[in-house]
Amino acid sequence: NPHVNEAIRFNDEIVQTRSVPRLLGLAVKIRRRKYDVILVLDPGWQAGLLATFFGGFRIGFDRAGEGKFHYRTIPFHATRHDSKQYLTLGKLLGYETGDTTLELFRTADDEYRAEELLKNVSIPRVVLCPGGAKNPYQDMPSRRWPAHQYRELANKLEAAGFSAVILGSQTDADVACEVVTPRSLNLVGRTTLAQAAAVMERCQAVVTHDQGLMHVAATSRTPIAALFGPTDPRRKGPLGKKHHIIWHASEPCEHNGKLFQCGPAHDMRAISINEVFEIVSDIVSSSVRNILSAVASTSSTVIART
Repeated sequence: NPHVNEAIRFNDEIVQTRSVPRLLGLAVKIRRRKYDVILVLDPGWQAGLLATFFGGFRIGFDRAGEGKFHYRTIPFHATRHDSKQYLTLGKLLGYETGDTTLELFRTADDEYRAEELLKNVSIPRVVLCPGGAKNPYQDMPSRRWPAHQYRELANKLEAAGFSAVILGSQTDADVACEVVTPRSLNLVGRTTLAQAAAVMERCQAVVTHDQGLMHVAATSRTPIAALFGPTDPRRKGPLGKKHHIIWHASEPCEHNGKLFQCGPAHDMRAISINEVFEIVSDIVSSSVRNILSAVASTSSTVIART
């Protein structure tokens, strides 16, 4: 990322195990760099407390009094999209923008890798992302659309003449085994995040639930069918008019990583294969029309010049 001057890497276990000596070692490492400002994006008081050891002027959110460790705070809104929420912190530094475009920078090698992986896969291509919804701090299987429904969707898409491409990290290998069909292309564990974005860019639609690859997909120009259940698409969904949110609930039942009073509308199994298939079909039809229109426009131009 050309906008980042330095990245300080550390093992997630330091935070997970709450190892005080190792946390203090990390704090000293950061403090020695003498940063002027610390932006704390996590609204939890724990993140604010940890940031007190980093030095600098701390700016962050105040969620029901949890911003007490910051010098300056703004209210945390439970229904505001995370991207927009983070951008509001910039206002406290005198910066303001309405641009919520996500960027994931790719190299020529990433583009070449994507071309090679897809060279034998016919268009239209649909990416399926059946894994994810977990990280070192949280595993929420209730956010995932069932693997067998992804597989049935893949079969239905392939019967209709689409090509199914399965994407995910190496940790999604078990889920991928339940989804992959004899005709689909399994790329799980075979790409970096940048290469995954390049693959998505070369496909006509992406189907995913609330997970990391959904946000990777949002960095491409490919429309997304985003499936939601317990979590709130108003906060987590991909931004943009070309994307389609499938959510049967009116309010989330997930709060701060925990589930409360979830009902049938929050159950991911309630999202039917047919409704996802119809939305994907509409997305692809629109994409194909745009491609044909562009080709016709180019042809007309060539003829006119001739």
